[in-house]
Amino acid sequence: IVGSNDTPISNLISKLQNSDWINEGIKYLNFPESSECPFCQSKTITQSLVNQINVYFDETYKDNLRKLDKIHTEYEQKINKIPKFDFYRSNSFAKDHLIELSEFYKNLETINEENINLIKKKISNPSFQFVLKESSSVIDSINSVINAINKVISVHNTKIDNASSE
Repeated sequence: IVGSNDTPISNLISKLQNSDWINEGIKYLNFPESSECPFCQSKTITQSLVNQINVYFDETYKDNLRKLDKIHTEYEQKINKIPKFDFYRSNSFAKDHLIELSEFYKNLETINEENINLIKKKISNPSFQFVLKESSSVIDSINSVINAINKVISVHNTKIDNASSE
């Protein structure tokens, strides 16, 4: 996420690769009360420079940051919807699969924590690129074990339903 290229200062910001630092420093601008730069403490801030910085960090930039916050919130909500491992630990039909399931859950938890941390880093440093860890193969493995547990439960339920013939 970078600012608008429609301002003369954008080339300098891109070249220096410090838009996150500048965006953070905007909070400390007290123009027009003071023309002191929050970065170097020199009297170099002009209204024109402030306008260019504000154009650089335009509504599109701010909207992208809001979208990133939304992604962070939604990701955490989805993680919280995953049934906890303890749910399976207490299930007698799952006892033969607990070791395997436990390992998959630990892997998934690690991936999710790493991804949350990467998203937080992205929020702090929007101009940097981060690649989230892939979790689909671990989820597929968990689902495969759950399907095996469900088959055991189905066989048991069939026996109960046909108790007289069994």
